[in-house]
Amino acid sequence: MAAVKSVLKDERIGAYNVLIEISIGEYLAFARYVIDENEFQRRKVIKGKIKDILREDLLRNCLIPSIVLAISDKSVAGLKEENDLEGAQVIIDNAVSQKHILIIDGLQRTFVMMGLEDDLKKADDKDQLAKLHAHKIRAEIYLGLNRMGLLYRMITLNTGQTTMSTRHLMEILYLDYSRIGLDDIRLIKDKDEESIDQSTTVFNFKTILDGFNSYLEKKEAIIERTEILDNIKSLDVIRLEEDNKDLFKDFLLTHKLFLETIITKSGDWRFNPSENKHSDYRINSAPFGKTALDIFKKSQAVTGFGAALGAIKSNRDLKWDDIRGDIKGVVVDDNDWQTFFAQLLKQFDLIKEKSKKIGTDQRYYFRQFFRALLKSDSDQYLNLTKASDSAFEDLRNEKNYK
Repeated sequence: MAAVKSVLKDERIGAYNVLIEISIGEYLAFARYVIDENEFQRRKVIKGKIKDILREDLLRNCLIPSIVLAISDKSVAGLKEENDLEGAQVIIDNAVSQKHILIIDGLQRTFVMMGLEDDLKKADDKDQLAKLHAHKIRAEIYLGLNRMGLLYRMITLNTGQTTMSTRHLMEILYLDYSRIGLDDIRLIKDKDEESIDQSTTVFNFKTILDGFNSYLEKKEAIIERTEILDNIKSLDVIRLEEDNKDLFKDFLLTHKLFLETIITKSGDWRFNPSENKHSDYRINSAPFGKTALDIFKKSQAVTGFGAALGAIKSNRDLKWDDIRGDIKGVVVDDNDWQTFFAQLLKQFDLIKEKSKKIGTDQRYYFRQFFRALLKSDSDQYLNLTKASDSAFEDLRNEKNYK
């Protein structure tokens, strides 16, 4: 089986790196079963010419670059120091036998080895197959990688390849929530083909990730294209700020509380078309939203909420409990929720009429809205009516609305 040659501690990610030698036959015996287990990994994309060259090299006993594997942090309690070769051997043997191992760099090389093995079996070329199986390769196995460390190593090992979007990083880190939920909340992924109902217990996973990304970046725009250093920076922000707490959970529960507060205080406001016809705030197109949830669960609102919170928390040593306490105290002028929502919808009607980039301007509006609402030294602090007026005025000046 795989022979352990050395064990070194990776202090950056708090894991052990084990160098092993293993035959291709032994490697493929478990690699075939774990090839699809790493949900973070790219799919089969190796180019035809490169694949052909690598196949030829393998048949000539070429020494290929090391495959990089990982075993989770749940499996390494017994390894406590560098150069514990025997302890590492036991952990690796157990992980291989149970198929509890991930490929984090070398997926394309593995696909080529599997394809070559399949072809030699079909051709019944027993001599070449035996030679391939006996050929030794090196692999590095990270022992004790948690999800954050796994992502960090995947990013730094693949610096020549297409980077992940920040949203993709967030999806990987918090993927479990889309499976098991969070408290009483369910997060629905697009591929689940399940509608998002008008409640505070069901959210679109992608929308919440966009908002959380905006919190980390302190920007309301959805960032799709990133660089390697951006990926690492985002992971460092989470690692430093979390301090053994769940930042994503705090963000989502804070947004949920805002929704619940608005619903309760507004008496579960709903748009009334007949009242709109006679209102001073009459709108000329379809309303931005017909309920409080319809308005504030939209991506534009969630990203604006995230960007505003990120900026506010970076300037003050605020705890999440402090922010949630503030949110419970929001009010509207004269306790007139009907007028507040009519004003809000009129502002979005004007954005639709005047904007060249409607979605961008809507996100900017919400960022300014929540900054004015939740920034304790603002004149609009905790007053939704004043915050909406301030946000629209900022937008009008920023975008030079006529």
